[in-house]
Amino acid sequence: MSRNLHQHPHHQIRRADRAVDDENWIREFIQAAPFGVLATQWEGQPFINSNIYVY
Repeated sequence: MSRNLHQHPHHQIRRADRAVDDENWIREFIQAAPFGVLATQWEGQPFINSNIYVY
């Protein structure tokens, strides 16, 4: 089942069950992992997006 993401505001959390709003947890996570990598694919083409966290 696919969802039309244009129906929701871009700032709305899609996976509320995975949301983290604990400030201490977020700070500790960023200290332990100052960057992350997001890998996706579109029509068989892979994409990798490296991110540096700024908090």
